[in-house]
Amino acid sequence: MPVEFVKPETGAIAFKTTIHVVKNSPNAKLAAALIESAMSPEVQTALMKSPYLIVPTNGKVKMEGEISKALAKDQVELQKSFVFQDWKKINENRAAWIERFNREIKA
Repeated sequence: MPVEFVKPETGAIAFKTTIHVVKNSPNAKLAAALIESAMSPEVQTALMKSPYLIVPTNGKVKMEGEISKALAKDQVELQKSFVFQDWKKINENRAAWIERFNREIKA
């Protein structure tokens, strides 16, 4: 069901896209090929379309379609309001949060 993008007053949650090859991976060449494929203009263009609506990270891909419409409403102001995760803080608490999840939710 289509929904309108709305930015909370506290800011829009944003994720920095990353992809890595695991150190000493026995399949490093396959992992590198996956990264190359994921970053290709063809794949990035496909992922921008419904149902994925992923913002392209390849600078050669022009943002268009539904994702462009959602982010076009004063894109500069939206970007200023992005709230990124503090991975250092998350990693400090990750084990405890997982234990809590397992206790309170999973069970």
